[in-house]
Amino acid sequence: NQGKWKPIPIELQLGPDPLAGQAITRRSTLGTAETILDPRAPMTLDELSGVTVRLSNDQQYLINADADALMAGANLAAIGDELIQFGRAERLAPGLFRLSRLLRGRRATEWAAFTHHVGDRFCLFDAAALGAIDLPPGAVGAALTAVSHGIGDAAPLPEAGRQISGEAVSPPSVCHLRTWRDADQLHLNWVRRSHRGWAWIDGVGVPHDSFAERYRLTVIGAAGQLITETETPS
Repeated sequence: NQGKWKPIPIELQLGPDPLAGQAITRRSTLGTAETILDPRAPMTLDELSGVTVRLSNDQQYLINADADALMAGANLAAIGDELIQFGRAERLAPGLFRLSRLLRGRRATEWAAFTHHVGDRFCLFDAAALGAIDLPPGAVGAALTAVSHGIGDAAPLPEAGRQISGEAVSPPSVCHLRTWRDADQLHLNWVRRSHRGWAWIDGVGVPHDSFAERYRLTVIGAAGQLITETETPS
């Protein structure tokens, strides 16, 4: 883990098919959670919760970020399946940090706020080193395997794999659900969210999303249940 970092070639394979290789150009900041991150809503700054993480390399350091830096995307990290941003990183011991002042459920991962446990993987996203892997539309459900070819590595080479779940193409959950009655009619509408407008600065309009809209609406009452589908947010 110590010494100057040298780029490491990575061999990629999707199922039985090889993909274009990449190179890891910088050391990652990885670790595991030693406490459970409480479930919280993603709409406001979470100043109640905190999580303690132990880094795999105790020589690495996590730093604080003020409000402006958080709004610019600083300190984006994965805790389990949830993406968070942290404003405060309190060093408890070498490689051990307590993270607080959190922005939760980033990039539509609010569903994962209820899935945390001790041992969750932690990964700090390095925007300068982050690379994208282009996958075909039919990749959902297939296994992606990465094999590293580091200097001096002997067989069997280090290998990691993950099943492609398709979360990046799933529609974000809707928000601002409203209902009202007009005589014997019940009206509902909501605001869709876009993969291209996470910041949602004006709180009203969202950029056009390339994914088609389609909703299944279930209305349950004393008289029974009604299920209908619509291609508009109402």
